[in-house]
Amino acid sequence: MMATGYLKLGMLALMGASSALAAAPTTTVPAWIASTTFAPAKPRAGELLRYDNQSVRQDVRGQTATTRIRLRLTNEYGTAPVTLDRIEIRRIAADGALGPASPATFGGEPGTTIEPGAVAYTDMLAFPAPAFSDIAIIVHYPGETEPVAHRFLVRVADGTTTPTSATKPARGAAIVSAIETEAPPQQCRRVIVTLGDSITEGAGSTPGNDWPSRLGRALAGQSCPSIVANAGISGNRVLTSGGSPSMIARFDHDVLAVPGVTDLIVLGGINDVRAVEEKADDPAAGAALMIAGYRQIVARAHAHGIRVIGGTVLPYKGTARQGAYGLAAVDQINAAIRSGGVFDAVIDFNRAVADPADPQRMRETMQKGDWLHPNDAGYEAMTTAIPPALFSGEAR
Repeated sequence: MMATGYLKLGMLALMGASSALAAAPTTTVPAWIASTTFAPAKPRAGELLRYDNQSVRQDVRGQTATTRIRLRLTNEYGTAPVTLDRIEIRRIAADGALGPASPATFGGEPGTTIEPGAVAYTDMLAFPAPAFSDIAIIVHYPGETEPVAHRFLVRVADGTTTPTSATKPARGAAIVSAIETEAPPQQCRRVIVTLGDSITEGAGSTPGNDWPSRLGRALAGQSCPSIVANAGISGNRVLTSGGSPSMIARFDHDVLAVPGVTDLIVLGGINDVRAVEEKADDPAAGAALMIAGYRQIVARAHAHGIRVIGGTVLPYKGTARQGAYGLAAVDQINAAIRSGGVFDAVIDFNRAVADPADPQRMRETMQKGDWLHPNDAGYEAMTTAIPPALFSGEAR
C-alpha cells in the first residue's frame, strides 16, 4: 500500500514537471553566418608583440550586409590570459572618417579576459551596414598583454584614444578573428572558406584585391548569395607546421568553426615544396605526399557535408628558392589535381597566371616582383579563372 502511494505521488510529480516544462517560455536562438574571418597565426620578428594601455584598431571589410552582429575574439594560440576592457566597432567612410561607435559587451560587461587556448564571443549588437562595408574595430588593452592572433596591419594609439585613419599602420596582432552576422531567412546560401597561404591571404595585392575578396564581389549578385571567408596565412604549409599550424592541423578551427560553411577552396603546397627544395630529390614521392594530404582534408570536409574545390599550385620559377626538384614536384602535383579524383572540382589557378612561353614561370606582368606572389593583375586573372557556375544554385 505504501509503495502504491509513493508511485502515485511520483506520477503526479512527473505530471507536474511535464506541465511546467510545457509551460516554460521558448527563446529563439539566432542562426549565425560568417561575414568576414581571419585565421590566427603566431607573430614574426619585427612585429608588434606587446600592447600596454593602448588602443588597437583593426580595419576589416564585411562580406555581407549586416543588421545584428557578434564578434569572435581569439586566444587559441596564446600562452597567457588576454584582458581587454573596451571594444567598439565603427563604419569607415570613403574619406576615412569614422562613424559613431557601437560598443560591444560580454554578458553585459564592457570587457573580458580570454584564457589561453580559448575564444570569446561578444553579445549580439545592432550594426546595420551594407555588404562590403569598411569597418574599424577598436580594442583597448588596459595593461601589458601579448595577444597571439591574426597578423594584421593595425593602428595603435596610447590610452583610450581612438586611432584615426591618419595613424601609421604597423604589422601586429589583431584579436578579432571573425565578424558573424545574424543569418537572414532565405532559401539558399553559400559560405565558402578559402584555405591557403600568403597567396590566399593576399600578399602583393592592394587592400581588398586579393582573390578571395574579388571572388566575394563576383558572387554577390547571384540568386543564391555567397560569402567568402578568407583563411589564408602567410608561409602556411599543407603537411607540416612551421610558423603556423599546417592546413591539416588547423582545419577544425579555421574551416569547421566557420558558421554555415558549405564549400572549401584549397590552394596550398608551394611552401611545402620550397621547404624541402635543398634536401629532397624525388619529385614523385613529394607529389604523392601532397596528394595524400589533400585527400585527408577532403575526407574530413566530406564528413561534415562540405564540398571541396582544389586549386592548382602557382608557377614559381625565378624565385629566390627554386630548383629542379620543386619545379618537377609542382608539375606532378598539378597533373594529379587536373586529372580528377582528388577534389570535387578544380580551379586551374596555375594556367591563369603562367607564362605561355615558360609555363613554370608566372607572367611578368602578373607577379609583384618576387616571381612568387601575384600582383593585382595576377589576382584578377586568378579570380577570372573561377567558373561562375561553380557556385551557382543551392549548396548541397
